Amino acid sequence: LRTDENNWIKCGVEYVDGQQFASVVVTVNGWSDWSVVPINTPEVLKLRARREKEAVHIDFAESEEGNFQMMRLAYLPITKRSKAMLTGIMCASPNNITQGFDISFENLNITKMAFWRAGSLFSSSTSSTTTNSNTVTQEMIERLCDRLQSATRSEDRRDAVRGLKGLSKKCKLEVGTQSMNLLANTLQGDRTDLDLIQLALETLANVVTYETGNDDEQANLPQDITVQFTELYIKDKTHVHAALELIEETDFNVRRSAIRFLTALLTNCTKELQDIILESGPMGVSKLVDLLQDEREVIRNDALLLLQILTRYNTNIQKIVAFENGFERLFEILASEGGSDGLVTVEDCLSVLLNLLQNNASNQSYFREGSYIRRLVDFFELGSIGEKRWSAQKVTNVHLLLQTIRILVSPTNSHQNILACQRSVSQCGNTFHNNDKASSNF
Repeated sequence: LRTDENNWIKCGVEYVDGQQFASVVVTVNGWSDWSVVPINTPEVLKLRARREKEAVHIDFAESEEGNFQMMRLAYLPITKRSKAMLTGIMCASPNNITQGFDISFENLNITKMAFWRAGSLFSSSTSSTTTNSNTVTQEMIERLCDRLQSATRSEDRRDAVRGLKGLSKKCKLEVGTQSMNLLANTLQGDRTDLDLIQLALETLANVVTYETGNDDEQANLPQDITVQFTELYIKDKTHVHAALELIEETDFNVRRSAIRFLTALLTNCTKELQDIILESGPMGVSKLVDLLQDEREVIRNDALLLLQILTRYNTNIQKIVAFENGFERLFEILASEGGSDGLVTVEDCLSVLLNLLQNNASNQSYFREGSYIRRLVDFFELGSIGEKRWSAQKVTNVHLLLQTIRILVSPTNSHQNILACQRSVSQCGNTFHNNDKASSNF
């Protein structure tokens, strides 16, 4: 019983030290464990596998003697909240002396079994139609994966990934378990086929993005399934490095897809991704900051959303972003978008700015010494003072501007830093005083 090339359950007969055994082997992501039961007369052996909601039953009979033995692959939750699973083998063998059965249970050391338990491979179906549909879909995904792996023509490989992408939202579990490694390898393969790269990135993004919908099958998936897929993807750091390298691709669709995929990975496993990006060296962060200079607004705006997560609670990344002229890039966007009168892009810029300054004395000093306080205060010189009422977006923008000033003079900062920032603000003249009237429009 196989879900993909890395995950399966296998039952068979082994010959070890003159003794025959029926064995069950469980392999998850290349890691295996097993259990065995001795066989008295292996010449005639019948095996049968039965699926139930919580288990797989494998029965085998030595028909000449009429002895029946059973192995049950069981799935047990560690805690009510936990998505991880313990798995074990229960063996029942006839005892001719007591006329009863000898029963034993073995735990297998595999803890991440949510993929198996939630999958159609072990799920009981209330409808034969649903079962047939699941089987057809499963076979279709297997064929698409085989085609992607074995095809030599670029057109065939693109068609295979296009098919996987089409199924990746409705059949997230099946597509993720079977194709993730293949798609990751595709990103590291031929970089000249940009259409193939784009399709692979979009499929991976679908797999690691949790979406609530009306699909009953997907509603039964664990809510952390996307986190588990993310953990599986980033386990090999070269996979993350490959996605980072694609950020440098100038093609619009590839660059945008790479940004959105990395944003999804960061959303699910923020600290782990931050560490991997840091390990790639300062240039890894520098590539992402450079995206703020992309003349295509969609790319620039997506990059802002990525940086909001990347710079969260990570002092080292915050310092690198500041060193790579991050403040300058942000102020350029703020000015071009109309300052406090701008739309949601201004809000995104200010959110990144807050991350860079929060509890970061080094960045606060750099911000002050670079005369950015003067430029920040200039945004309070509102040109629309005569407005009777501010829009909700303008209220949000001005509130973030005030939060930024507040961070610079926060009591948690050093006394020296607070005084220096207060002097810088006071040197900006009567900006705040002149806008007291405007502030009443909140």
